[in-house]
Amino acid sequence: MHPVVMLPRKRTALAARFWLYVDRLGPDECWPWTGAQSAGDGRGYIGLGGGSHRMMRASRIALALACDVDPDAIPSDFFVCHTCDNPNCVNPAHLYVGTALDNAQDCVKRGRGRGKLSCSQREAVVAAYRRNEGSTRKLGQRFGVTGATVAYWLKKAGVAPGRDDRDKLSPAQRAELVLAYRRGEGSTRALARRFKVSGPTVVYWLAKARALDVRTKS
Repeated sequence: MHPVVMLPRKRTALAARFWLYVDRLGPDECWPWTGAQSAGDGRGYIGLGGGSHRMMRASRIALALACDVDPDAIPSDFFVCHTCDNPNCVNPAHLYVGTALDNAQDCVKRGRGRGKLSCSQREAVVAAYRRNEGSTRKLGQRFGVTGATVAYWLKKAGVAPGRDDRDKLSPAQRAELVLAYRRGEGSTRALARRFKVSGPTVVYWLAKARALDVRTKS
């Protein structure tokens, strides 16, 4: 699937349409999504528009708009996680970018996901992955858990592949990156070029430092 690259005017149009479906309460409260939702857990979805028929999770769009980046700036193998544990919330202040492992660990902390696999099943998951019997998503379907849970146990076993370049930045470089963003020395895309990493890696470390500008636009 090809990434959606939006011109600024199209992104502005998406933002105007998006925020019509958001109940913006206090800055520290959850902002419920009032548009289309999944029947199981209430996660919001919205079409990208602009000639595209794609649907995307509302939380992912909320964070992309708040950071002023294209919807696909955060690729599909990164998660938009909730600090509030409310899947229907789209308050950017409650959202952060994480890997499958981050998402799985969050599920564990909140009492979800990991415990569904017995010790023998965990060993079977690792063995199946080593035999190239499927992706984390396919193995999740096979064992009745999420792909994030599979990724968690693969990482624990030391066999999960790294899927981003975030470790290329030293602690000093991460601090420099955050400081440069806070000083307004460039967009996430410009900083990615400057530090010679991917855009999602810049977004990841800015989110970790709680440095992303999440001021929403009317």
